[in-house]
Amino acid sequence: AWIFLAHESEIPNNGDFVLRKIAEDEFIVVRDDAGVQVLYNSCRHRGMRVAYVAKGNTKTFRCPYHGWVYRTNGALQGVPFENKIYGAGELEKSISGLLPAPKVDSWNGLIFASLNEKAPDLREYLGDMAFYLEFYTRKAEEGLEVIGEPHRWVVRANWKLGGANFIGDGYHTSTTHFSTV
Repeated sequence: AWIFLAHESEIPNNGDFVLRKIAEDEFIVVRDDAGVQVLYNSCRHRGMRVAYVAKGNTKTFRCPYHGWVYRTNGALQGVPFENKIYGAGELEKSISGLLPAPKVDSWNGLIFASLNEKAPDLREYLGDMAFYLEFYTRKAEEGLEVIGEPHRWVVRANWKLGGANFIGDGYHTSTTHFSTV
């Protein structure tokens, strides 16, 4: 599946990042010179998180355990005492960077990632839903902009409750959302 992670307006400048989850795994959504990267928030050495704040701007991500430093594109930049510990030129930095999400794409500024490298292209996956996303993301010429932190809730409910409410169950609106009617 393709999972929505962030909006491009949340990371407008190089080095801007936000942390988001796909299931239980945390990812860094970051902008760099090449565009938007989605990187697993886990040092390749011992698995520590390399980003700890919900959003920010940085030139690098640094592991607090052994100090490995990664560029915003995920490439391993530096390792303290590298030559003494691993030997000169022995550590293969090119294969030791932060792991990227296998597939990353965006639709009208909405950033999605898929952990399945064989997933269909995002546009194909969205299918007819692209029409509705177009409707909601193109309401103004200026486009969509996310302002402030996303609101997050943990709701103890059967997964079908959310699904049923968003496929046209308007019947509950006059009772559950009475204050908005």
